[in-house]
Amino acid sequence: MTDEGRDEAEAAAASAPWVETESDGPRFGGAPKAGAELAQAVAQVVRSGSQDQQERATEILNEARRKIYTILAED
Repeated sequence: MTDEGRDEAEAAAASAPWVETESDGPRFGGAPKAGAELAQAVAQVVRSGSQDQQERATEILNEARRKIYTILAED
């Protein structure tokens, strides 16, 4: 691999969808970006996942939604 190819591969790895990055700003933190990245992962499961994978993803999403609402209920 050339030096240019290595540099490009390193840059691509740093921006992979599973790599966490800095927050999206002081007001909203990283939640909007995390939500968008989650939506991308869900779309991938819908497009190419098996029926079982889609059902498991749905269970995870439902549980995550319930947990997020419990955060608001803490106040």
